Amino acid sequence: MWHQFKTWSQLQIKSASMSIELYHSPHCTACESLVEQWAGQSAIRRLDVCKHLERAARLGISHPPALVVNGQLVAQGAQVKQALAKLAAAQEAMP
Repeated sequence: MWHQFKTWSQLQIKSASMSIELYHSPHCTACESLVEQWAGQSAIRRLDVCKHLERAARLGISHPPALVVNGQLVAQGAQVKQALAKLAAAQEAMP
């Protein structure tokens, strides 16, 4: 979970090649806006939580949208938008 990292920068340093997944639901208006906002980011893999239900359950996703980084659930629900912004800022700050 996110609590094991103090900052997004540490998460970036911990893994040079990050795996970023955004779980969404087609029936979720908050999910739709996030998917549209981050559509141009090829580094973010977008997954329909309904089609990947078993994996979502293993990760502990109970409230889409959900952000998974390197196989760990880092945010879900209203926290995802802020978490994505922090992640983007941390990546831009990297040399």
